[in-house]
Amino acid sequence: MRIELFRRSLSMQEVLEALSCEIVKGNTHISKILDELEYNKKHKLDNKKVIETDAESVFDAIATSGPFSTE
Repeated sequence: MRIELFRRSLSMQEVLEALSCEIVKGNTHISKILDELEYNKKHKLDNKKVIETDAESVFDAIATSGPFSTE
């Protein structure tokens, strides 16, 4: 999440504030995501697992486009 926000020059606070407003407004897209999270929690479905290749791609993205990249 941080990488994607960094690429878009957005802070976590900005995004969380915008999402909060959309939840209050009843945005159907956000509501569907919340419904899915609620369902997964009730049924103890773990969707937080990051597989090794995902972790590697995150580290690669940081290395190539992060503030300390050599490119």
